[in-house]
Amino acid sequence: MFQTLNEVVVRGATVIVDQDEAADLRIVLTPQSDVVYVGVLGLGQSSKRLHFVLQDGARLRCTTVCCGAASDRIAADYIIEHVGRGSTAFTLVKGVFSDTARAEIFGLIKIPSSGQQTESFLEQRALLLSDTAYANLQPKLQIEANDLKASHAATVGQLDANQLFYCQSRGLPRATAARLIVRAFLAEALAAVAQPELRGELQQALDRKMALA
Repeated sequence: MFQTLNEVVVRGATVIVDQDEAADLRIVLTPQSDVVYVGVLGLGQSSKRLHFVLQDGARLRCTTVCCGAASDRIAADYIIEHVGRGSTAFTLVKGVFSDTARAEIFGLIKIPSSGQQTESFLEQRALLLSDTAYANLQPKLQIEANDLKASHAATVGQLDANQLFYCQSRGLPRATAARLIVRAFLAEALAAVAQPELRGELQQALDRKMALA
C-alpha cells in the first residue's frame, strides 16, 4: 500500500538519488529551481508514489529504473503537476521484469490553467524477460491550459529474438546476450546517475536481481 506523502521543498539546483529508501514524496520545485531525480524501485521497496509540483520556471528531469523477478509485485505512481508558468519536465521510467513478476506503473501530467507555456513529456518503457511476466503502463494527460507542449509514450516488449540471434551467432552464450540487451535497454536511465561508482553499483545490483550477473 502507498504511504502518506512526505513533502520536500526544493530551491536552486538539486540532485536527488533515491535508492528505495525515501518514503513516498511530494516534491515542490520552487520558481526557477532545477531538479534531477533518479530512483530505483524493486531492489528494496516494491511501491512508490511521487508527486512533483513545478512552480514558475522550474525544471525537472525524473528518471526511474524498475525491476522485478520471481513473484515480485511492483507499483509506481507519478504525478507531474505544472502549477507555474514556463516550467519544463521530462519523466522517464524504464522497467525490466522476469519470471512471474507483475508491474503497475501509472503516470499523470497535470497542467491547470495557471501552467501556461509549459513543456512536459512522460515516457514509460517495459522489457519482459519471460512469457509470464506482466507490465501495465498507463501514462495520462490532464490539461486545462492552452499554451503548452505535452505528450506521453508507453511500450511493453520482450527480448528481441533478432538481437539474441545476432549476439549468439557471434559466439555469445544466451545469458550473456540477454544481459547485454538488458543493459542497453537500461543505459539511458542509468546515465542519469552522474557518479560512475554509484552507477556501476546500481548496474551490478540490477544484474543480480534479474539473475543476469
